[in-house]
Amino acid sequence: MREVTSLQELESLRDQFRVLLIFAPTEIAGPAATQEEWLAAHSNQLAERDVELLFVSNVDGAHTVRERYEVPSGSFAVVLLGKDGQVKMRSAHPVPVDRLCAIIDTMPMRQAEMRRQF
Repeated sequence: MREVTSLQELESLRDQFRVLLIFAPTEIAGPAATQEEWLAAHSNQLAERDVELLFVSNVDGAHTVRERYEVPSGSFAVVLLGKDGQVKMRSAHPVPVDRLCAIIDTMPMRQAEMRRQF
């Protein structure tokens, strides 16, 4: 999982990926560690759904990302963005991968992708 520090980085992923933002003071402890563990165990399912995983810490540049998604510094949050860049889900707790996949699979763009696979 790579770290994102600017809104421009997020904008560059638009129309290509669904973005899962993990906000936390540190990715090696607490809910962020739990979330990362769950995501790592299901990386194939996420890749199949074009999900890009990004970590947002408390570094100086990341404050604009935190402000944009209304996540206070020092707090944990998970925010799922669609390929259109819009917020599709947010949680203050780790989110199981099956729930993330279920949310993504109901999105119209994902439904079209699944139809094209067959």
